[in-house]
Amino acid sequence: MWRLAVASTSIAVALVACGGGGSQLSAREYVRATSTVCERANRAIARVTTTDPTKASVRIVTIHRQTVNDLRDLRPPKSSEATARVWIGLVDQALDELDEMRAALRAGRDRAAGDYADKAATLAARAREVASDHGITPCRVPEVTVS
Repeated sequence: MWRLAVASTSIAVALVACGGGGSQLSAREYVRATSTVCERANRAIARVTTTDPTKASVRIVTIHRQTVNDLRDLRPPKSSEATARVWIGLVDQALDELDEMRAALRAGRDRAAGDYADKAATLAARAREVASDHGITPCRVPEVTVS
């Protein structure tokens, strides 16, 4: 049986380092700007109420792909650029794993889907740890588990 839980994590914050326009933010501005983006995403994620893991993953990944775009427009302070690059990799991988999970579910490959969901959860936990270590307000990212 599939159970979808929306976990609080900072994965989406990782995407800030991708560049984008605008001037480089101070540490305080960076935290404030990313928090605003994450709060908006958190509200959208909270409205995802379906228990169907395929439908939920489509909605959640779509929300976070937009969050990624919004965060890419922000420029972190120099001191946070390397950390943000690490987060970017974690976020991109986690979202990719959720996309693969959805494809496996549609193909009736439940065991593979569970493996993808587990990988996404692991990546989300790593991103949450990186973000927490740097005082970043978390964004909610899906954690899909097989029970």
